[in-house]
Amino acid sequence: SGNLLDRFSEEQVAEVRDLFAIYDKDDDGCVDRADFAPMMRSLGLNLSDRELSMFFDTMDDSGDGLVEFQEFIDFLQNVARPISLEEELTEAFRFFKPANPGEVADDDEEDEMPELDVDHAVITKKGLAKIFAEMGEEVTEEECLDMIAAATGGMDTIDFSTFESFCQPGAAGPRRRSVNFGG
Repeated sequence: SGNLLDRFSEEQVAEVRDLFAIYDKDDDGCVDRADFAPMMRSLGLNLSDRELSMFFDTMDDSGDGLVEFQEFIDFLQNVARPISLEEELTEAFRFFKPANPGEVADDDEEDEMPELDVDHAVITKKGLAKIFAEMGEEVTEEECLDMIAAATGGMDTIDFSTFESFCQPGAAGPRRRSVNFGG
């Protein structure tokens, strides 16, 4: 995937291949979901089941329920590659599955996101509710709309520039101490 700086050395690829081979029990070039968690733990990543599932689904480009070696190494190289703040914010924004204007979210198209137009895409109540559902939280679209309105001062969607401003250090002003009234 492009630039030589984005690539692992031959030695690093060999190390990853050796690790992958340990968990590729039937030597078919793939690791299934059951072997994925121990493989990730061997890399020092102690992830929750939800995080493991999210990473597995992210890596499984083909959607066949298996992570192939190429998918695994591409993912590791992408994770290891230094990224700019703009790229990091775009990835974070993408996590919320924003919709491009005029686009109708199709629940049948699992994670088939068209090219994200960050200048026009927005996080909607429907997209936010879907993220909460994927995380095992039951939050209605109406509640999501309330959250978006509270965070944006009354808007019903969050565009990239608003999202970006949320992510800037100190952007929200001085931190206030929260008061718990025992509720």
